[in-house]
Amino acid sequence: MTEANRFDDIVKETYTKLIELHPEQSMNIGLSYLDKPLPDLSKNTIPIERGLIQIQLEKLKDINVNELPMDKRLDYMAFKDYLKLRLFFIDDWPIWKMYPEAPDIAFNMIINVYLKRDISNKEKLRYVLGKLEELPSFLEKSKSRLETPVQLFIDAGILSSQNLMLLVKGIYNDFITKEDISSEVGTKKKIFDTALNAIESYIEWLQKLREKEIRDFTMGKQLYQKLLNLRRVEDDIGELEKEIIKDMNQYHAQLKRVAGELDKEKNIRNVLKEIMNEYPRTAAVALSLYNHGLLEVKKIIKEKKILDLPDIEVEIVPVPTMIKETLPEIYYFPSFKQAGEIKIVEVYVNLSDEPELLKLHNAYFALHRILQTIYPGYHVIFTRTVLNNNKVRIMLDIPEVYEGWSIYSDFLMAEYNFLTSKKDTFIRQLSLYRNALLAYLDIMVNTGEMKHVEALKKLMEDGYMTRSEAVASILKMVISPSLSLSSYIGFKSIWGLRNAMKEFLKRKYSDRWFNNEFLRNSALPINFMKIILLDKAMKILLTKEAERTLD
Repeated sequence: MTEANRFDDIVKETYTKLIELHPEQSMNIGLSYLDKPLPDLSKNTIPIERGLIQIQLEKLKDINVNELPMDKRLDYMAFKDYLKLRLFFIDDWPIWKMYPEAPDIAFNMIINVYLKRDISNKEKLRYVLGKLEELPSFLEKSKSRLETPVQLFIDAGILSSQNLMLLVKGIYNDFITKEDISSEVGTKKKIFDTALNAIESYIEWLQKLREKEIRDFTMGKQLYQKLLNLRRVEDDIGELEKEIIKDMNQYHAQLKRVAGELDKEKNIRNVLKEIMNEYPRTAAVALSLYNHGLLEVKKIIKEKKILDLPDIEVEIVPVPTMIKETLPEIYYFPSFKQAGEIKIVEVYVNLSDEPELLKLHNAYFALHRILQTIYPGYHVIFTRTVLNNNKVRIMLDIPEVYEGWSIYSDFLMAEYNFLTSKKDTFIRQLSLYRNALLAYLDIMVNTGEMKHVEALKKLMEDGYMTRSEAVASILKMVISPSLSLSSYIGFKSIWGLRNAMKEFLKRKYSDRWFNNEFLRNSALPINFMKIILLDKAMKILLTKEAERTLD
């Protein structure tokens, strides 16, 4: 057996066993999840996962890395980092002890069944009922993990639980209106009621927990640096912080300059308000805006040959009325035929005829969401990764690649004269500035140099965010340390890599080549992508020189 085959066997074994422990992770990689149970979130599963990771890390030591081909060698290093990262969040920064994640997991598994449109209502009801029957025991078992709860995390858990309750109520209210299942839903009302009672009881437990003395927390510089290194962000924290501050000040100055072209007082909030006020007057008009924008973007990408798009249907769908309160403005939902084969992607937009909600779907926001979420952004890189069917790259948690590519896609389309008005330029510049600000605050909050309440205030005052936007950003920052660095580091790295390839290849360079090669090899850490692209570029130049020699 070759070393490559031995490595593949280790990956396959890890992949299978981790899915058994975390069936919720099967939803985004095409494995069947409809009949999978909610995971066992009792404390007992922690040593099982820890043991699995430690055993697999030992097995990797027996692989002769030098005998692996280059792509496989990069997979080996990325996979090893991935296992160490999982171990980090088990032992070094045990988020499972601090954050009640059960409501989030239950919500995601239930809504993924509910939104699935290629099964009958009867099947959908059966699978939803299965999850709801498990829910009371699932929530109860999960309590054993919460050994060192943190007040901010408890608050987030309460919000998640309330959202889960709204979802269960919404699904019941929707199902009871379906002629083919309404009578059965009526007979199963007790299952819905029991699930709702279990959620309510869980919320009461969290609220009592919140009233107790809950330890202060911060990751600290040493652990934060270790986390960055595991994610192949190898900069020293101090140097990274200086770079971010420099960029943040530069981006803010550029933002004020653009704002000055739109508002005499150079008031950034005034410009944002003006953009928000250019909103469609009905939900139907907003939906047509998304659909027209989707077709226009796809057309330009094909005409300009910017990259090769995956041949997968994308449909813009309004969020079902009964669950509007539970989802954000836009929600990406892939439907799989089987592992490695995506059938269709539905992008749910949360529409309403209420003016304040329609303002969130103004023409500018809507079109930039399409660029970042669908074409040529997240959808393209996600589907390419899944269709490549490389288990390592499907498993990897590399937000720099996904988040960075989404922002990169928006700026790339500007170079092809798509959305280049002053207001569009303002939105892009605001995005850059906010990403740098969030990256800075991620470091400050998680290393203990700033309290999260100070960061919240800064996002509202200096980041021009609403309170709800700022709260969501802070929760993401503290629940997933270093994640808020992703857009900033990812965009800078991908844009810088593109410029480097332009300089290296000169006239042999094309965006189509760069974008397709980047997507073909995703999702690996960006410094690994640099190695692959440099190798590809070298081969292009060598071929060119060989042709000249033959001439």
